[in-house]
Amino acid sequence: MYLITGATGNVGGPLARRLHEQGHPVRVLVRNPARAADLPVGIERSVAISITPTTWPTPSRAWTPSSSCRWAAEPTRPTS
Repeated sequence: MYLITGATGNVGGPLARRLHEQGHPVRVLVRNPARAADLPVGIERSVAISITPTTWPTPSRAWTPSSSCRWAAEPTRPTS
C-alpha cells in the first residue's frame, strides 16, 4: 500500500494514478475530497482534518503543540 499526500497536486496526482495503473494499492490523503474526485475508482481516499491547539482533544492539553497544524486521517470511500 502506497500512501500519497498531495494527491490533488501536480506531482502527487500523477504519481497516484501511475502507481494505481501499475496495479499497486494506493491510498491518498487529501484535505478537500472534492478535489480528488477525478482520481480513478479503486484509489482509496482519506480526508485529513486539521487539529490546532484550540481543537486538540482535552486529555492532550498538557502537551502544547506548536502553532503548525497536526493532521489525522479518516478513511473515506469514493461516492462514484
